[in-house]
Amino acid sequence: MWPYYKRVLEAVWIDFKTATKEQMLGALLAIAILICQIIFGVVHKDDVRGSVWSLVWPYLGLLFALFFWHLLRAPYKLSLIDANLPRATTFKAELYELAEAVSKFAFERSENAPAQPVLFSFGSNPMQSLAESNAKMEACRKWDEGTLGMYEYRFSRKVVTAVEKLSTMNPALPAPDDFWQHPKNCNSIKAIGKMLANLGDQIVDE
Repeated sequence: MWPYYKRVLEAVWIDFKTATKEQMLGALLAIAILICQIIFGVVHKDDVRGSVWSLVWPYLGLLFALFFWHLLRAPYKLSLIDANLPRATTFKAELYELAEAVSKFAFERSENAPAQPVLFSFGSNPMQSLAESNAKMEACRKWDEGTLGMYEYRFSRKVVTAVEKLSTMNPALPAPDDFWQHPKNCNSIKAIGKMLANLGDQIVDE
């Protein structure tokens, strides 16, 4: 019984914390204005206590109402999550499979990458070294473009769809950004493979 109530309290706290950020900012701003009014004599000393209470009570009431609302709403949210557990278990396996495919692709491309250019080497003709470096740089550029193009063709849509589904299942996770769809290089693709596997670890099994 306790694990369920623990999940409820965690869900309430996450939603309550998110909902009260703007209200707390407004409260701090109102307090700062009141302090300035007291300092500059706009509010008389005899009226300070009444002014403070007139400021505090509405915010306390709002915070209590928000907390009570999220407390009532949490069991319903958890029931939706629990209803999706069988599908989540299947999706977890698919996510691991996708992560492995992305990581394998990045590893194979790294193994077959062209040699990096050396700008200068002792005992060689400077002009010849420069020409060879330029040729290697051009080969590396084309290889990077080919790698990113293959990733976008083979994996980009699948990865973005998977991350979108994860953010729907767990609102605490951010929605996918351009990093997932258009990585900058092969190292970024490797990072995507690892991140997908880590996200899969966060999915609760049935």
